[in-house]
Amino acid sequence: MVEKKTYLKEYEYIGVPKTRIMLINGLLSIMEEKSIDKISIRELSDFSHVSRKTYYRHYNKKEDVIEDYIKLVFEMFLNYEAQFSHTNTKQKIYNVFEWIRNNKHYFEPFSYEFLISMLTDNYEAFRDLYLERFDERIITHLFEKNDPLLKYYENFQWVGFIKVIFIWLKSGMVETSEQMSDLCMRMMNL
Repeated sequence: MVEKKTYLKEYEYIGVPKTRIMLINGLLSIMEEKSIDKISIRELSDFSHVSRKTYYRHYNKKEDVIEDYIKLVFEMFLNYEAQFSHTNTKQKIYNVFEWIRNNKHYFEPFSYEFLISMLTDNYEAFRDLYLERFDERIITHLFEKNDPLLKYYENFQWVGFIKVIFIWLKSGMVETSEQMSDLCMRMMNL
């Protein structure tokens, strides 16, 4: 029998309908024992104590529930990171690794490959949020704002940063957040 777990707490997401949180927690709980393709909407709705009509009010397919979860976690990170908007690039990068280390439970329900595919599917939205938060010095030391080649650098930087994070997660986060921020600064030539 599947044990119901709490991945998201309602109080962390004021303004998010309780039924969305219930469906997210339900799907992630069931996914500990079954792959997403083996879970029916009926099973998810029953397990989450939410009607199918309510399910379809929020989501079209099960993957939308996972996408919603990842976006909520990413939003939580951005809210955390906003506290440090006055800090330098190295500190911001350190904060990314430190937040992930302290909140690794948000990533544990998923395989490495699944997280990569979700980020790939939502690539532009996450990239744009990431890029608008980081010190312009990362970009402006190489490119002018209106340089047509800038888009390639921004995408290269985003994909590389995400890949470094996932390799770090997959390898058990052995390195400290400080070591990882130093590595990223060296890779960005800052």
